[in-house]
Amino acid sequence: MKLHHRFYLLSAFVLSGLVAAAASSDGAVGPGTKALTATLATLNLANPIKDLDANLKRSDRRFIGVASYACDAPGVRGSDEPLTRSATYGLRCLEGTGDIIESDEHLRLIHKATDYALTYNTELLRRIHAGLIKG
Repeated sequence: MKLHHRFYLLSAFVLSGLVAAAASSDGAVGPGTKALTATLATLNLANPIKDLDANLKRSDRRFIGVASYACDAPGVRGSDEPLTRSATYGLRCLEGTGDIIESDEHLRLIHKATDYALTYNTELLRRIHAGLIKG
């Protein structure tokens, strides 16, 4: 694909995001904000480690992901990244996160989700590396 075609595709993608953001800035709550609000309501935002403990008791070893262009696990980098794609651990992406920010409130909620995931994933990695979780 020629460079100018890529530029036009990228411009169209960015413009569609700006239009979507502008359209939802009138005070209406968008679908991403609704979904993320519902998702966050199921999590212990004050203590992600309690959620981790409960999930591990159910043999749910998945990392927590936040979507942007793709679903990414905050705090998981380098040689640990393959764990998020493994059958033993895997990745659960939080519904309502994404690459289109609907409003200031949606952005605030995405930051909450990211902070939660970072704490959760960092502790999960610590336990894996300490041998406390058998793969």
